[in-house]
Amino acid sequence: MAKRHEPWESVYQRIQVLPRPNFVRVPPVTDAELDEAESQLGLRLPDSYRDFIKRFGPGDLVGYTLWPVTRQENRRLGSLIEIAANRREAVASDPEGFANPAWESGIVYFGRYGPHEVVWDSTAVVDKRASEYRVYDVCWEEEQEPLAIADSFWQFIEQVEAWSRSPHNLFRRGEGGLYFVPAELRAKKGPRKREAKPWLEWNNGMVMQIARTIRDEGRTEALPMLADALEEAGCTNADLIESCRRGQPEVDGRWVVEILLGKK
Repeated sequence: MAKRHEPWESVYQRIQVLPRPNFVRVPPVTDAELDEAESQLGLRLPDSYRDFIKRFGPGDLVGYTLWPVTRQENRRLGSLIEIAANRREAVASDPEGFANPAWESGIVYFGRYGPHEVVWDSTAVVDKRASEYRVYDVCWEEEQEPLAIADSFWQFIEQVEAWSRSPHNLFRRGEGGLYFVPAELRAKKGPRKREAKPWLEWNNGMVMQIARTIRDEGRTEALPMLADALEEAGCTNADLIESCRRGQPEVDGRWVVEILLGKK
């Protein structure tokens, strides 16, 4: 049976991903983590959200910060589960402190833009098959006046794309459009030049030869070979080896080559 063409696919294909090569990014989201989030939240996550977060992960979409699903080692990043749990606990302990406690306890915060939160209303199911909920913009200290902005998560992404082309958008780039910067855990720790020197000289310069082949000929498939050579040469820098073995070749591989050879 042919795979169903989901309505959000064409939107997601227009997203330009701009990872920073010298940072360790939040790991990909797994189905197991999403299933656990659904269990803790007590609801199904929108299909279009599951597809997005598995494909792109958390991060910044044209100024909107989309939260990680679960807590990360960098506690400055909130998480979908934590924020929902904290808000529900606050509503339960002091319902009179909220303009609409019943509504507040049923929403799920999945992103933020400045003082504006973007949330799903879990009681406003728009599409049962895909488990899509109405999306609201909730401004701090104006929670009593939530603004409905989309009928699904993927339509929210469409709204962001339209907004990205507005001349009033402070995050606009060129003609606008969707760009996504993945969430980061920390900066990578590269070796000092004096640490890398013996690796580059090892075995008649094998590490340097492989690195130059990757840089000059675009042979990114040789990155695992470079990782093997580095380890044999005595390299114990975890970020360097990890970037060779499991990173994105065009992004993390570029960082490795620049660390070893300098910028061309």
